[in-house]
This record gives sequence, structure tokens and C-alpha cells, in this order.
Amino acid sequence: MARKTKDFTGSGRRTTIRRRLLSSLAVTALIGTMCVFATPPSGATPGTPGVPQSATDVFKETFENQNATATGIKLGSYTGGAAANTSTYVASPKWLPAAGQCNGWVLNAGTPLNNAVKNADAGCDTQAWTTLQSMGTAIGLFKGLPPATARTNQILSEFTNGNPAVQVGPGVEFQTAKPITTGIVPGHFYLASAVYAAANCASEKPSAGRGDPSLSFNIIDNQTGSGPAPGTGAGTIVNLATGLNPCTDAKASVINAGAYTYHVAALQSAAFRASASTTSLGLQLYNASGAALGNDSGFDDPSLIDATPQLDKVFSPSTAKVGQTSTLTLTITNTDDLQAKNGWTWTDNLPAGLTISGTATTNCPAGALTQTASTVTATGNLSAGLPSCTVSVPVTSATPGSFTNDATNITASSGVLPPGSTTVVFTDADTPSISLVKTSDVIGPAQYALGRLVTYSYKVTNTGNVPLSNVIVTEDAFSGSGTPSPIACPATALAPGANTTCTSTYTITQPDVDAGKVTNAATATGTPPTGPNVSDSSDTTISATPAPNLELLKTVSATALGSPPKAGDLLTYSFAATNNGNVTLTAVAITDQLAGISALTYTWPGVAGTLLPEQTVTATATYPITQADIEAGSVTNQAIANGTAPGAVPVQSDPATTEVPLTAAPALTLTKAVDASALSTPTAVGDVLTYTFTVKNTGNLALTGVAVTDQLAGLSALTYTWPGAAGALAPGQSATATATYAVTQDDIDAGHVPNAAIAHGTTNGGADTPSNEATTDTPLTTAPGISLVKTADDSALSDPTVVSDTITYYFTATNTGTVTLSNVSIADQLAGLGPITYSWSGVVGVLAPQQTVTASATYSVTQGDIDAGHVANSATATGTPPGNPPTTSPPTGTDTPLTTGPQLTLVKSASPSDEASYTLGQAITYSFVVTNSGTVTLSNISIAEGAFTGSGTMTAATCPPGPLAPNGQLTCTATYTLTQADINAGEVRNDATAHGSTPAGVDVPSNVSEAVIPASQSPAAALLKTASPTLVDTVGQIVSYSFRITNIGNVALNNVTVIENAFSGTGTPPDVTCPPEATTMLPGAVVTCTASYSATSADIAAGTITNTATVVATPPGTTDPVTTTPSTAQVPTLVPTPTPTPAPPKPTPTPAKPTPAATPAPDTTLAETGGGSGEGALALTGATPGPLLLDAAALILAGGLTLLIAHRRRQSRINRG
Repeated sequence: MARKTKDFTGSGRRTTIRRRLLSSLAVTALIGTMCVFATPPSGATPGTPGVPQSATDVFKETFENQNATATGIKLGSYTGGAAANTSTYVASPKWLPAAGQCNGWVLNAGTPLNNAVKNADAGCDTQAWTTLQSMGTAIGLFKGLPPATARTNQILSEFTNGNPAVQVGPGVEFQTAKPITTGIVPGHFYLASAVYAAANCASEKPSAGRGDPSLSFNIIDNQTGSGPAPGTGAGTIVNLATGLNPCTDAKASVINAGAYTYHVAALQSAAFRASASTTSLGLQLYNASGAALGNDSGFDDPSLIDATPQLDKVFSPSTAKVGQTSTLTLTITNTDDLQAKNGWTWTDNLPAGLTISGTATTNCPAGALTQTASTVTATGNLSAGLPSCTVSVPVTSATPGSFTNDATNITASSGVLPPGSTTVVFTDADTPSISLVKTSDVIGPAQYALGRLVTYSYKVTNTGNVPLSNVIVTEDAFSGSGTPSPIACPATALAPGANTTCTSTYTITQPDVDAGKVTNAATATGTPPTGPNVSDSSDTTISATPAPNLELLKTVSATALGSPPKAGDLLTYSFAATNNGNVTLTAVAITDQLAGISALTYTWPGVAGTLLPEQTVTATATYPITQADIEAGSVTNQAIANGTAPGAVPVQSDPATTEVPLTAAPALTLTKAVDASALSTPTAVGDVLTYTFTVKNTGNLALTGVAVTDQLAGLSALTYTWPGAAGALAPGQSATATATYAVTQDDIDAGHVPNAAIAHGTTNGGADTPSNEATTDTPLTTAPGISLVKTADDSALSDPTVVSDTITYYFTATNTGTVTLSNVSIADQLAGLGPITYSWSGVVGVLAPQQTVTASATYSVTQGDIDAGHVANSATATGTPPGNPPTTSPPTGTDTPLTTGPQLTLVKSASPSDEASYTLGQAITYSFVVTNSGTVTLSNISIAEGAFTGSGTMTAATCPPGPLAPNGQLTCTATYTLTQADINAGEVRNDATAHGSTPAGVDVPSNVSEAVIPASQSPAAALLKTASPTLVDTVGQIVSYSFRITNIGNVALNNVTVIENAFSGTGTPPDVTCPPEATTMLPGAVVTCTASYSATSADIAAGTITNTATVVATPPGTTDPVTTTPSTAQVPTLVPTPTPTPAPPKPTPTPAKPTPAATPAPDTTLAETGGGSGEGALALTGATPGPLLLDAAALILAGGLTLLIAHRRRQSRINRG
């Protein structure tokens, strides 16, 4: 395909000169355009009415979001940045690279013409590509970029470099494929713009078929998707500009870049006004030229611009009087594109208090105004090229105040940006006013004399709220026979509140003296800023009428009075009588009515008794105050001056009065002393204190009803000694009084007797006068002490003493001191002692002197006590005296001896002992079950072998180490091997004795126990069931069951188990727990199992809780169990009833140990039962004096049974020969 040939003629010097010239022109053009295309502000700013501002970009594609330095970027592969709504773009097919026209490429001066470009677009040959590279630089220079930066400026190519015979045809070069919504406001005006460059313009190289670009700028209203074709969406295409051509644009710049010349222009459309339904816009650049020759262009910065005019408003003047007019000027200012902006509208609602005072006017094209009393609605146009237009609204206010009109006052606005604020202040209306006061310097008739120069003063004051000018004073009427001087004013203009004093003079003439007076009247006048003049008049008269007058001035000096004043203190009076008339006075004298005042001493200005006009006579006198004056509270004094005027006319002054207040200072002083010489050591109740009181009138008023009040309860009545009348004290007088007080126990407890007293008196005026509070605090000596007596009652001890036997201790604590003790308690060092129960005769924990408290406590004897053989005990009593640390009695002790019963029981058995095992070489193990059946702990347990019929040697018995407590068991063992001699003898008989030592070292032997082999097996067991406590009276009270199991047979028992047979309780039955030793029990062994039960209300109501159990065990070599006979435990129940508190026990001396009584008859309430199988099975019933005795009995029976069986077997062998 033949390509069209681009014609770039010119070479050599001519080309160089032309390029330099064009470069110079280009730089000049750039200087002129850089300001125009500087980055506009983010939005129009109110406050510059009439001065167009830059419009605001809502969409701008710089083609810089992807870097084309490495390779050209197809338009369809390019995505814009944030300023470009991150949009992608579409174009008509022939305006994309695939059409082979070198159209639709994003590139810069450094973008290489590589295979990727050439393979995709046959129209991109070297000439076309280099032209486009330099075109990017030219547009960058046009935009004001530095040369180095301009080389990186990226543009979109529209070169139409195909077959000249094939027309590209009109088409869309660029269209947003994503709707623009941000910044789209209904009613706003929007423009489309782009920077275009063209090369090979027809104007430069006219030739057949050569054409220039013919561009249309369109807006897509309410674009959806990628817009209408070539997009796949929808929207209404609105054409804003057609025929745009950078080659012929009047503002285009010619720029040389590389080897080429370019015409570069910022092309812009007319304005589009978004409708009320507009929610999105799109941008479309369309080239109507389809020429393949020429029509070589590229562009940058396609933009959608908000070019909405700015509304501003201002009041002028900003300050006016109420009722005057201020003009509100509203300016609609175009953006600097000066495109037509038609059809804007708005309504301004005046602030409350402002009204429209005339007809609003406008100079806006097609302007139309509608107004009410407080609103104006405007619509109009801004024609193309018009920077601004205005609407003027005259406003006024009937009330003073400040009124601000801002954007919130604008409603129904469309096509303008909101304004800033403006304020107008209306002040009060004008109230002009003036005042005049006229006076003279003539004071009194005496100055009305011939030849007297009189000075008249005219005080003029601006009493209004506006300034006054042309201020003058004029004489209206003057009765003098002469002529006054002209009135002179120092100021003729007065601000509101200002004043000026004008003056004139006049000399009194003889006719004036003859007339007796001169009358003068004047008027002041001033001119306000508006309206008529204001004026005011004033007059004054001077006269010579005889006017005798005498004035008396009286003062008093009280500096000699005491503080407070007292009778005899002096007051000094000063008098000044002045002739204030215009005639001479004679026989002048001053008379003072105060009785007791001294004679007056005068000082005359001339002749004694005579005063010329304006002359003064002075006088002084003194007065000693009296007690009556002090009681009255003041000295009131009055004087008058008398004289005679010519013609024997008497003249008297007004009375002159002074009143000297005398400070009333009633006061009583009380002192108090105490005589403690009668107190005992330590102080005892009833000891006497003697108080002495001295009360003195230390004030300056007489007092009556004087009495001393002492707050000490129990103080005797006071006995007074008065200087005169009882209860009366003149200033300085004193009275004394005495009283006695008997010390109480509370005082001794407190350790002192604090006492406060106060005296009161009454003035003649009825005012109460208290004295100071006089106090004493008499310390009392105290001797706190406490004693304790302790006894022990051992009557409940068993013989011998057993664990849990009780000792009852009795205590008597006595307060042996002189003070009450609190927190009294008894401390006993005996560990395990029960709580101490007190019997108080008064307040719990408190003992008055000599008062006692008794107490008791019980103690359960421990095994340790029995082992020690006694219970030693010591206690102390402690109490706290008032204000002192606790005091403690000396320790008091008891030592109670305990009787002991050491005893050992031995059961010896052999294993195996059956006849089948009685063979040569059989190893026999002897077991020695040793039980401490006494009451003391035994140690050093050993086995002493007795008779032994075996022919061989049995090993020594070995026993576990350690002490053996009462009821405790241990098993010793020895071994023996049967010999032929033993087999021949038919049996081996062996007995032994156990030994132990008491804590005191006394040896305790056991019974002798014998074992015979072979022996008949006689398994048997015994069960004793007990319950604690012995009485239940509370729901939830725990009943503890004990199951004592004894192997009373001659063989071991395995798997010993307690079986509950019958239980009357209504709660959860008790669960029996046995120790591990119950798994296997040797003959004579004892184990104790336990269980517990919580009583219910039904159990208590039933009257008893009954529980029956048996024991089941398995002997060796058989599966037949051994079962004991049942054992039953019954616990009575009782519904508790309140009982009176018993009287405290009386301490008793330790009783003598009672002589042991005869053993009582057996108590069959509890029975230990046994059961077994085979020969020799035994059953036991009887008394239970104690588990130890039952165990012992069981062991003895077991031993006897063993001997009986052995005897029968031996007799059987004899019988068999």
C-alpha cells in the first residue's frame, strides 16, 4: 500500500533562520500562555466579585498514569489515574492502532519505534513516529514544562498516516469508557478542553487533498457504561464545539521541536449546563476531518471542567442609621474561560430584621427579578466574554443591630457557586439636642457693688447622639444699664456628649445698684448633620437685697477617749460662727446646752462680739464624759449662734449638733482555781475538790445578774461574796465564789476531772455579757489491778483416766484496782481448752473496782496428758484501764494428776496350721498380734518366747519399731521349719508373752498366748457399732457411725466388708468407709470403719434414728463367708425447746479423787456380736464398758478357743493310738 508522503521542506541556512524565528515566537507564545494554563484551584473562592477565576477540573487525563518510555501504549490498553476517574477509553476503529494510521498511541519523545508498534500498526513509520515524538515535547513546552521534563510528556497520537487514496473518515478519537460522577452537580456549567498540536497544516503546505483536523468537543449527558458508539453503553451526546483546529486557532502557538514545526493550541468548548436529572457525564473528542493527507495531530490533557459562575454579595455602606438605606450588591462572576453561562437562578432571603426598601435592579443579560418585602429572586445570563454582572437590592432596618447575609440565606440556587458572607450594621436614628446653663461669679449680695466686674459663664452641652456644628450663644434679654461684652465660645462644634463654656463680662453701674438687680437671658443654638437647628435658653439674676445670715459649725475631737472610753475621759469641742450675710452682726455669742461643758474660749477676727460679712469667730470647750454617758452609748450635744443685724433685727444660726458614739464594751473576766489537797493517793471515790471562782467586771458598763455557771455535774451550789448588791458589779469590781465536788468512779476512770465555768452578766440595756471560759483539769492518781483465782474439777475423770475424760476449770477475776477495766478477758495457755464461758454481773467485758466475773471451761484429756500422768495448766486475766495499756494478773495454775492403766494383749497364731501342711521341711510363720489394751502409750514392744516343743530352732520374733498407742496394734513375726521329729511328735506347741514400757519406764507384760500346729481352722469375727452424738436436736446435725471389727477366730479373714441391714433415717443412707487394713485381718486384729449421716426434720420428729449392720469376711481356702450377727446403734432425737439461761457455776475447790466404785452391772444397750462357722464358733453379748475391754474379752475368748481345739485334737490322736 502506498503511503502518503509528509512534506517537511526547507534546509540549510534558510531553514535554520526560520527555525530560530519560530523558536523565538514559540517562547513568546509560551510566556503568554503559561499563566492561563497554570493548574487551576480546587474550586472557585468567594470574595473576588467581578474578577474571573480559574474553573475547576472534575476530569483530566494527562496520559501519564502508565509509562510509555519502553514502548508505545495502545489507547485500549491504557487506564487513567485518579484525576481521570481511573477511566479506560474507546475510539472509532479507524482511530485506533489496528487501522494502520498510527492513531491511538500513548507515547513520549523517548518511546521507541519497536517491532511491537510496527507489527501492530503499519502506519507508524519512522517519519510518522519521530513527528509524534517531537509533538509530545512541543505540547509539553506549550504547557510550560522545562525542556527536560517536556521530553517525557506523553500524548495520544492522531496521525492518519495511511494510504492517501483511502480516507480515514470522521470518527471519535477519544471517549471515556467510565461515567464521571464525582463533581457532577445539577445546574452547574461544564466545559470540555484539550491541548492539541498539529503538523503539516494545510495553511503551511497547501496542496490538493491536504486537510487540517476539524474537531468537535462533546459531552455525554447521563453516560452509562462506556457510552454510546463507539462504546457499548448509552448517554446523550451534547455537542459543545465544532470546527476546532489548532492550525488556525487564534491563540495557537507555533513551536519548533526536533526537526518539525507544530501549531499548538488549548482548545475549549462552550458551556454545558447540567440538568436536574443529570447524574453523570462523559467526554468525547470527535474529528470530522477524514483527510489522509495532513490531518496530522496529537493531543494531551483532555478535560471536563466545572466552569460554574461564582455568586458574591456585599452591603454598602456597611454601617447606616436605622431607616437609612444600604445596598446589597450580588455579583455573578464568570470563570476565566468567559464562556456564556445562561439561565442561572437564585433567591436571597434577607436576615430577619432587614427589609427591601426600594426596587431591586440588575445589569445581567436577560435578567429578571422578583421581590417581596424580604426576598429577591434573580434569573439571567452571562454572555460569552462577559466577566460579571450584578443585582442591586436596597435594604433598610427599623431596629438597630448587626445583620449577616451568607450562603445559608441563598435558596433555590442553580448555576452559581455559593457566596461568602457580608454584614451590615444599623445604628440608632439621629436625635439632636443641646442644653445651656448660664451662671455668674457674683456670690451673694455683698458682691453686688458699684464697679463690680461680673463674669457670665454659658455652659453649652451636646445632649444628643449626633455631632453639632455652628454652635453659638446669643443674648436674648439684659436688664443692665450698660452693655455686656460679646459672648466668646472656645468651640463651635460639639461631638455627642461634649460641652464648651462660653463667657462674657459686665461692670455693675449705679443704676444697677439703684435697681437692686440685673437679669440676663441667653440662647444656645447648634446645627445637626440633618434637619433643623436645635436650641436651649437659660437666664440668671444678680441682686443686692439685704440678707443677714449667721452659720455655726461645730466639731468634736474624741482623741482623748480611752479604748474603751471610761468616765472622766475628755471631749474637746470646736465652734466656728460665720457671717454669711451682707450686713454686719453685733452681740454675737455661742450657746451650748451640754451640762458640764466648760466655758467657751473665743478667738475674734476683730472687735469682740462683732462679725463683718464673711468674718468668722472660733471657740473651744471641753467636757469630761460620765458613766451615764457611757451607759447611754453616746454624748449628743447641740449649740446655736446668736447675733443682731442693723435695725436691731435678731439673727440666729441653725442648731449645730454633734454626737460622739461611746463604744460600749461590757466585759467579764473569770478566773478559777482548784484545791486538790484533800485527794487520796490513789484517788478514791468521794474525795473532795474545792473550787474558787473570781469574776471581775473588766468592761465599761455596769452589770447586774452576775452569776457563774459551772458545767461540772455534781458540783455543790456556789457560795458568793459580793462587793455590794448581790449580782451587781460596777466597772472594775470583783466578786468571789466557792464550791466543792466529790470525785466519782467515772472521774477516776478518766484519770482527771476537767471542769469549765463561765460567768454571765446583763447590761442596763439588757445585753447578755458572757465572760471567758475558765477551766481547770485536775489529774487523779490511779492504780489499776486485776487478780485471778483458778480451780480444777476432776470429778468426771475415769479410773484409770481415758482419752476425752473432761476436767472443768473455774475462774474468778476480780478488779483489785481503783479504775474500771474494759475488755476484761481470761487467757488460758492450755491447748485444746474449750471456750471460756463468762458470767458477767454488769456490762460484758467491764469490771468496776472490786467487781468480779466468773467463768468456766472444759478440757478433754488427751493421750499426751495420760502419758504425762497429769494436766498442768496456767491462766491470766487481763483488762484495759481508761487511757492506759492493758493490765494483766499474775499467772494462776492448776496441776491435775491422772490415773493410768497400762495393759498389753497378745494373740499368737501360726501359718500354715492345717494338717495337710504339717509335713517335713514346711516353713511355719508365727504372727504375734500385740494390742495396747491399756490407757497409756507403750514403747519398746518385744516378744518373749515361752515353752516350745519343736525339735528345731525358731527365729527370734521381730517387731515394728516405734511406740504403740492405746487401742493400737502391731504384728511381730518369727519363722520355724518343721523337722522329722516334729512330724513324729504329731504337733508343735509354742507360747509367748509380749512386753512394753510405759512413758515412766515401767515394764508391762501381756497375757500368755499359745499356738499349736496342726490346728482346726475356726474363722470368726465380732462387730461393735456405735454412734455419736448421743442426742440429735438440729436439722443437718451430723451423726458419725463407728464400726469396730475384731478377728476373734484363729485364721486370717479377707475382704472384710460392712453391710448395712436396716436404716430408719429419711435422708441419704450413710456410706461406710473401711481402712486398707480391712483387706486382710490376722487373728486378733482390729479395724474401725466409719460413716456419717445428716439428720432431717423427719428424723427429729420420729424420736430416734436406728441403724443395723453386719460384717462379712472370707477365710482362707474357702469361698464360704463368715457373717457376724447384726449390731444396732440408736440415736434419740429431740425437738429443742428454749430453756432459761442457767446461773453461772460457783467456783469450787478441786474435789478429792473418789474411791473407785464396784463395777456396775452390764449395760445391754450395746452389744458386740460375733459369728462364724465351724467348730468353736462363739457369740458375744454383754456390757460395753469400753472397746478395750471388749477387745480384751474377745482376745481371751479366742485364746481359750484355740486351747480347747488343740486339746481336743491331741486327745483324738491319743485315742487313735
